[in-house]
Formats: sequence, C-alpha cells, structure tokens
Amino acid sequence: MGLCSQYNVDILVSENIKNWSNSHKKYEVVLADKVILRGKEQATEVYTVETIV
Repeated sequence: MGLCSQYNVDILVSENIKNWSNSHKKYEVVLADKVILRGKEQATEVYTVETIV
C-alpha cells in the first residue's frame, strides 16, 4: 500500500504477475521501479498495471 501511494497508482505487481499478464492482451504492465521490500534482502522489480482500452 505504501508503494502504491508513493507511485500514485492503484496497484503494483511483481515480475511473476507481469509475466502472466503478458499472455493476456487486456493489460499493459510497465516497470515502476526496483525496490527492496520490507523483510527482503534483494531488490524486487515492481510494475504498474493498466487496462488497455
């Protein structure tokens, strides 16, 4: 939730969800940033999701 507020978006997803969404042409997934999430040691790429009209 905090990262969503920071990037001013409704949803952020991980790379696993991004890969799944690539097979569904209804969504555009764009890299937002690479961040270290709470409790993790390595940075994780997070993506924004938008519906393609």
